[in-house]
Amino acid sequence: MATSSTPLAVVPDSVVTDLTICVFQTVSSPVYKPDSRIWHRIEKDLNLYTSPQSAWLYVAVANKEELAAEDLLVVDISVGDPPTNPGSGRSWESRPGGIWVLRSSFSDIIDQAVTEVDVLFGIDAIDP
Repeated sequence: MATSSTPLAVVPDSVVTDLTICVFQTVSSPVYKPDSRIWHRIEKDLNLYTSPQSAWLYVAVANKEELAAEDLLVVDISVGDPPTNPGSGRSWESRPGGIWVLRSSFSDIIDQAVTEVDVLFGIDAIDP
């Protein structure tokens, strides 16, 4: 499993199971810090270091080999207004910061699971 300093790309057979944004006061220790065995911080301050608070995207990852059929995986991500429901009995789940995730059980669509997440803005926001 990846550590908080290990890039997700080097973890074999990893899939994204959830996303969240955590906001911290830069002058004090965080009240809530996600479990680093599951949650991995994307090292880009969403506030661009322009605020007394820092905001970070945390990504929960799991190894495909360790998942049960009923475990949920992220299959799509949207930012902004709520997306339209995709049908098939699934619905978008709201996360902090205007993030929406669509999740499905591991047994349904492992080949459609999200495997990596990054944050792009400013000069990084160039589509490769």
